[in-house]
Amino acid sequence: RLVCSSCGSLVMLMDDLQWADDASLDLIRCLITDEENPSLMLVGIFRSNEVNEMLSNTIRNLKFQSDTNGLSLTEISLSNLCVNAVNEIIAHLLNMEENDKSLELARFCHRRTHGNAHFVITFITMLTEEKFLVFDLGRFKWIWDISQLKKETAATSNVVCLVKNKMNKLTNHQRHFLLIVACLGSPFEFTLIDSVWNDYNFRNLNFQSVQKTFTTDECLELAIEEGFIDKCDSSCYRWVHDTIKESALLLVCPDELAITRCEIGDFLLAEMTGDEIESSIFLIANLVNGGMSEDMTESKKKLHAQINLKAAKKAVVFASFGVAAEYARDGIQLLPRDRWETQYQLTLELFS
Repeated sequence: RLVCSSCGSLVMLMDDLQWADDASLDLIRCLITDEENPSLMLVGIFRSNEVNEMLSNTIRNLKFQSDTNGLSLTEISLSNLCVNAVNEIIAHLLNMEENDKSLELARFCHRRTHGNAHFVITFITMLTEEKFLVFDLGRFKWIWDISQLKKETAATSNVVCLVKNKMNKLTNHQRHFLLIVACLGSPFEFTLIDSVWNDYNFRNLNFQSVQKTFTTDECLELAIEEGFIDKCDSSCYRWVHDTIKESALLLVCPDELAITRCEIGDFLLAEMTGDEIESSIFLIANLVNGGMSEDMTESKKKLHAQINLKAAKKAVVFASFGVAAEYARDGIQLLPRDRWETQYQLTLELFS
C-alpha cells in the first residue's frame, strides 16, 4: 500500500506459481483481494499442466470472488505457436526479408516441436550445431536440406530429451559439473559451486590435471556458451530454464544422483560455519534428504535428522507449515526404532 500510494500504481509479476506453497498462495490471495489497494496489478504465471491442488483451489476461490464481489480477474491461456509464428521467428533469426522462403523449414520445425516456443528455439539451435542449418558464405545466405532434416531428426515431445542429448556430447567431467550445479538449485553463487566442484575433483579425479583443464571458471564459461546457464552479476549464476536443470539431473541414474546429492550436502555441512548452514538450511536439507539410504551410519542419520529439524523450525518462522511438516517427517524417518529411549529430545521436537 505504501509503494502504490507513493508511485501511483505498481505491477507485480510472479512466475512459476505451480511451485508456490500454501503461505505464498495465501499472500497472493490477500494482495489480490485487498480492496484498499486498487493501484496494485498482480500478474501470475503458471503451467496449466502442472497445477497442484493448492493452486487450483486458490484460482477457483479467486474466480468465485470475481463473480460475486466484482474482483477484476483476467485469465489468459497461451497455446503453442502456429506455423506462421514459427516462420516469423525463423525468418528473423536467419535475417530473411521474405518469410515465404523459410516457410517450408518453419513447417518442418513446427511438426518436430509441436509449436512449443522453447522447443522451437532449442531445436533450431540444435540444427545449427549439427550443421543441418548452415550459412553459405558464397551465396551469403542460410541453407538447409529438408529431405536430410526429415531423415536425420526425429519428432521431439520433450525439450529435456533435446538438451540431455546436447549435454551427453560434453566430456564426462563437464557433465558432472552440470550435475553438481543442478543439485545446488538456481540461482547459485560462484563461491559455493567453486568449493563443491574443487572437492569433487579432489575426491574423484587427478586434482592437478583437472585444475588445469576443468576449473570452475572454464566450466561456467562453457555452460554459458552452450546456453545452459546465465550470469546474473559478477558472482551469481542461474539456469536459463528449469527444464535445462532437469536435463542435467537426468545425466545419471537415480541411485547415482542420490549419492551425489548426499555427498554435496555432507560436504557443505562439514565446510560451512554455523551461520552459513543456517542461511542455507533448506538447500542442505533438500540435498541430504535426496540421498537417504539405509546404509548410513546412525551418527549421520542423527545429524541429518537435526538438519531437518532446523529446516522445519525455519519453515515455521516463514509460516510455511506444509513445508515444515515435510521436513519433520523426513527427520522422523531417520530416527531409530528406539528413538524415544535413545534420542528423546530430538524425537520430541520433530514430533512437535
